[in-house]
Amino acid sequence: MRPIGCTIVALGAAGLAFCIASSTCARAAEGRDLAQSVAHHLVESRDASTDPLSRNLLFDGTSGKVTSSSPDPSRMNSWFGADTADCALTSPGVGWAREHAASQCRDEYWWQGFCQCGTNSTVSCATLYDGLLIVGGSFNEAGGSIVNYIAAWDGKSWVLLCGGVSARVNAVVVHGDRLIVGGVFTEASGLPVNSIAAWDGVSWSPLGEGVDGEVFALAIYNGDLIAGGQFAEAGGQPAMNIARWDGTGWSSLSEGTNDRVSGLFVYEDRLIVAGWFTEAGELRVNYIATWDGLSWDRLGSGANSRVHALACYRGELVAAGGFTEMGGVPANRIARWNGTAWDSLGSGLESQFSPVWVKTLEVYGDTLVVGGNFRIAGGIPADYIARWDGSTWSTLGEGVDHVVLALTQYNDCLIVGGNFEATGDGHVYRYIARWDGSGWSGFGAGMDGWTMAFTEYEGSLIAGGGFLYAGGTHCTKVARWDGARWWPMGSGFDEENVRVRSLAVFNGELIAGGSFYRTGTGAHAWCIARWNGEDWEELGGGMDRTVMAMCVYDGDLIAGGVFTHAGGVSANYIARWDGEAWHPLGSGADYHVYALTVYDGDLIAGGQFTNIGGVTTNHVALWDGIQWIPMHWGVNETVMTLTTFDGDVIAGGDFTEASGVAVKCVARWNKTSGRWSALGDGMDGGPSPHVYALRPCGMYLVAGGWFTEAGGSPADYVAYWDGSDWHAMGLGVDYQ
Repeated sequence: MRPIGCTIVALGAAGLAFCIASSTCARAAEGRDLAQSVAHHLVESRDASTDPLSRNLLFDGTSGKVTSSSPDPSRMNSWFGADTADCALTSPGVGWAREHAASQCRDEYWWQGFCQCGTNSTVSCATLYDGLLIVGGSFNEAGGSIVNYIAAWDGKSWVLLCGGVSARVNAVVVHGDRLIVGGVFTEASGLPVNSIAAWDGVSWSPLGEGVDGEVFALAIYNGDLIAGGQFAEAGGQPAMNIARWDGTGWSSLSEGTNDRVSGLFVYEDRLIVAGWFTEAGELRVNYIATWDGLSWDRLGSGANSRVHALACYRGELVAAGGFTEMGGVPANRIARWNGTAWDSLGSGLESQFSPVWVKTLEVYGDTLVVGGNFRIAGGIPADYIARWDGSTWSTLGEGVDHVVLALTQYNDCLIVGGNFEATGDGHVYRYIARWDGSGWSGFGAGMDGWTMAFTEYEGSLIAGGGFLYAGGTHCTKVARWDGARWWPMGSGFDEENVRVRSLAVFNGELIAGGSFYRTGTGAHAWCIARWNGEDWEELGGGMDRTVMAMCVYDGDLIAGGVFTHAGGVSANYIARWDGEAWHPLGSGADYHVYALTVYDGDLIAGGQFTNIGGVTTNHVALWDGIQWIPMHWGVNETVMTLTTFDGDVIAGGDFTEASGVAVKCVARWNKTSGRWSALGDGMDGGPSPHVYALRPCGMYLVAGGWFTEAGGSPADYVAYWDGSDWHAMGLGVDYQ
């Protein structure tokens, strides 16, 4: 897999998290190089009533473009800056964005990263085989992995079928215990084949000598495999555009057709054949014909243009394509055969643009679903997909943004493949999506709940939050990314309405902090737990309330949050773990601690407190190993995130003053001057702007939060500082 540049793991309207996959990334808006890449962490709002963030985005700064590759696991150790192990969470997490907000690629600089959603090119066909969803098309990647034109979805992730095939797949069908694949390829996992091959679940095999052209349609009729397409020979014998495989050899269907066969379907003991042809055998048939095993016949007078798709709905044969008449009756791209004559399905499918055609049909529930290149169904707007209930046309949500080419069903959902990249409501699903009867979703599309914390552990990326699924895999509140897919970590933390809010590595152990009280097995964890290699276990009796932030300082693990006891001892909102027991850090704070970082040998804490260690500190303070020290006059509102950059401490939050000077949500502390100062013109926009996450990215500082301006210029919820000015990162992200 190709390495990538500056990777934004998760972000939302009020939060941002970064994970980095190489030592360079590019300036999003202007394409300038960044010196190196580091991890950035999503932070969480104190308002738990907002909608979850369930999609992840990835920005490839190396090229400044959207890419389709996943991180190279061999480079995982370079994802994070040197201080990651010392401060795994630089701010308390926010997950405000609605589900679709972060799933949109708003411009060319953003890419869906860890979501494994979809393929990198067109999906043309789909079927079920041995409990798997099989899709074929023009793609060579699915879920970020190389699959070579055909892939299987096992309910959790995309799977390669033993090397795949060498070129486009147009059709798939199950014949006996084998999957038959047709297209225009010449190899299957390195084995020579000619446009058609069989997969038995373990390996590929040819079907005789195959065909000398391209296969577009496959079906099973009277126990034999029928292949249709555009070819002149099958198995070395004449077979014009259609041929039969009986298990040992190929044969023709009489004289075949005079042009391409693009659709095959069995209806009332007859093989229905559709396509571009006007003759079958010696008969004039006009784009559709029947074969009874011995001879060809007409279906009425046929169509006035190409027929692409066939199905049976409520006992009637349905044909669809690019025609406007069928059997002499007006029928816009779709018609039904009642056994004696053709009839229309309402006013059919249309568009203000041409050409207009239907490519695929599927009966789903009690409706007939159609997909193709149209924008109107039954006189109402319907973007590329619609359904017919026997009397009326209706839409499937807001449709998709481009052509639909394949339909099937899997796990009670309608599977939709094509040349689209998003649904009409803005969800990015990249060439394949599923409809559950009420809404759209993707395949392994990131997390299904808030993502709040990240760290690196033993070469993998660890994510924590409020999710139950990651990449389609059940991962309760914590998951591991191995460079290709998400994996669960033991039983996780399986209580409702709890979240993992911070992650750290201490003395080689992975530590998780949050609002949980039990592991997924029911064992007590008390808001902080360690990973033992198989599952989670409590850490020294834990805390009485939520852990919001952690870092490593002076050989101890420091935890901050909303707790007042740690390990059974009084510890007001901040405590240290020495490897054996919990201890208070001085007399603690008078209110919540949300952010921790290490600066020049000292510990910096930020939050809602105004007094810590008995000293007035105003939301931010320094611990020198002995006592708490004010950082001048502090700031006038909550500090939500802390980091270090260019020799200074950087604080973000919802404050408007620092050291008595006007600032906008972000400020810097200089140790020499002993004062806070503004960082440019800061962040603004909206009724209550906030900065929730900060992290260096080489010579740049990246900020995420709830803002629409940075440095006085438009910047939707994410921006970077170059040492003198703030800049937008492409078009940023969207919040609705």
